[in-house]
Order: sequence, then C-alpha cells, then structure tokens
Amino acid sequence: MSSKLRIEYDTWWRRLSKGERDLLLATGFDHTNPGYAGIPKPHRYIESGKDQTADGVANNAFVNFADWSMRGYDIDNQIAHAWQASRVADETIMNDKTYTHDEVTDILSKVISVFTDSVHPAVRLHGTCIKIALGIPGMPNMSELGRANNVTRAEVSRRVKNIQRKMNLPPSMFMKSDYACSRLKRK
Repeated sequence: MSSKLRIEYDTWWRRLSKGERDLLLATGFDHTNPGYAGIPKPHRYIESGKDQTADGVANNAFVNFADWSMRGYDIDNQIAHAWQASRVADETIMNDKTYTHDEVTDILSKVISVFTDSVHPAVRLHGTCIKIALGIPGMPNMSELGRANNVTRAEVSRRVKNIQRKMNLPPSMFMKSDYACSRLKRK
C-alpha cells in the first residue's frame, strides 16, 4: 500500500465520530489494516460449492469449507461446534448400569400396568397373567383370578404357561415347575 493511500485512510479514520468507530470495531472491523475489506468474517460471502467459480478457484486451497455453507460463512456452525465442545468437557461419561432383579421386576410391572389398568376385562386378565408368568409379587392366585374373570383356574394356568413358553421364561416362584406340570398331565 502506498504511503499516500495510508495517509488518506488515516485521515478518514480520524474523521469518524467515536460512536462510528466503536460500531465498526464492534463488528470486527480492523482499523489498523487499510487492505482489510472491512467486512467481518461472519458476514463475508464465499462460494462453497467447490466448483470452478471465481471465488472457488481463488479460495479452494486455503478455505476450510466445513465452516461455510452455500450462503457464506456459517457462524451458526461455529457456535454449535463451540457449544458442543463445552458440553463434552463438562459431561461425565455415563457408566453402564446393572439392574437388580427387583429393579427389573419393578420396571416391567410399571410397563405392564398399561394392560392391568385397562377398562376391558380380557386385557386386564392378560396383563395379570403376564405379571404372574414374570413372577411379579402381589398377584392374586390363579383360582381367585379365574373367579374374578369368569374363567376356570385351568384356563388361567394355560394362559400363564403359554406366556411363559412364548417369552422363554422359567416358571416363576408362584408357578409349579415344568416337572410338576408334566406329572399332573400323566394322571
């Protein structure tokens, strides 16, 4: 830059009011560099298609295109990267949780309560049969359940055994073992 241009630039800068200078500095304007275009980086436009357009040819070698969108420099992308980096630094890594049998039973009981709280009696019966097959405590015995739903105890038992087989579950502590059931069938 010639000294004449530098003198003209300095004169222009001094003529600005303090408010105008502060406003330019707040937007990222570099008053010490006369060759600077005066447009802050977040507002500059560049072609990001990586094609052979005028901007693309001149800037492909040194522009990080990850920071640019089709509309220019992507300030939102930069803010998102900074936010994500700050989050990762503050977060604790989640450890694998091992659940006890009681905790699993409690979780399943809450999930199955959708069925047992139903207004339809057949759905409530099926939900209760699932809970019996899983061994969730506090369930009525099969005779009481059958009487309450106008079915036999054997029908309730058949439903529970069917659920047990479909879910590949061992008999719960409220059920007879497979050996005991096979002995009853022979009689």
